[in-house]
Amino acid sequence: MRLPLPAIAACGVAGAIALISLYAVHPFREGARAPEIALAQAGGDSRPAMAQPVDAAHAAIRPASLAGVPVPDGLRADAHGDLIRDKALRDYFDYFLAAQDELKSGEQLRQFVRGDMETRIQGAALSQAEDLWDRYRRYLTEASTSAQGAVGDATQLDGVERALAARESLQNRDLPDVASAWFGDENRHAEFSLAQMRIASDTALSADERKRQLDALNAALPKNEQTQLAAAGKPAALGQLIAGMNAQGATDDAIASKIATDFGADVAQRYLQSRQQDTQWKNRYDGYAVQRDAIRQQPGLSDAERTQQIDALRQQYFGDRTEVLHAYLSDAGNR
Repeated sequence: MRLPLPAIAACGVAGAIALISLYAVHPFREGARAPEIALAQAGGDSRPAMAQPVDAAHAAIRPASLAGVPVPDGLRADAHGDLIRDKALRDYFDYFLAAQDELKSGEQLRQFVRGDMETRIQGAALSQAEDLWDRYRRYLTEASTSAQGAVGDATQLDGVERALAARESLQNRDLPDVASAWFGDENRHAEFSLAQMRIASDTALSADERKRQLDALNAALPKNEQTQLAAAGKPAALGQLIAGMNAQGATDDAIASKIATDFGADVAQRYLQSRQQDTQWKNRYDGYAVQRDAIRQQPGLSDAERTQQIDALRQQYFGDRTEVLHAYLSDAGNR
């Protein structure tokens, strides 16, 4: 899931730097989604093709969070035996980063990833993949440190611009062979959104002049990105509507009624279905959490036994592998 073009511009300067910077260093893009995101994706499933689960790769250190979750089919070699460095490869790496909190040691995570790599590629491609994994990890660590400082300090658009420039500099230094393929679209979108914010926040412009400059900015985009921008505008506006009415304490029925007026009855119906699913999920997760906490507090269990029992409980409550991962990520956020 890539960040929609207008999303950054719509959230103000402080929110923009958080979205621009933090999205870049929290790459795992599956799991829990807000209702407006789910609605935006309702037209189709854009997830990458999936390979077989990673059951064969170093089972002794396989993290519970990824048990039974299929690996993106992104690690491939070309006809010459060299690594294919496309966006699908980044999705493959990002999959394993979901387990970095569970595998505390960076070397342990590296061994786990290598175990899976060895089942898919050999020779030069394997060496190239290991090198790229190490460089990607280094980039994410340094970008995370940089982003944390930027989020705290950048209250002006110049600060946002400096943060973007610093991030791109790290990409070009650490990942020159994949920087364009992996980050090019995101960087262009972020720069476009920054330009939008500069125009929108310029108090010297009249409303007509501001609209003229924004229209000119949009017109300068390639045709395919103009189409993406128009398509992304509706989910962004929908998200703003939902967030605003939630802040006012509106009921789900009231929000659905407004959505039906502004976006159509089918979108309103999907919103209500999404809210119902959220409620069902919360009720199920709350019931699971009571038993999970009882296991955590049970005396006499080793860490391994406690992890094993909680994993079994998670599998019992959440049969779908995406829900299992969702529950695991929720657990990690509630520790």
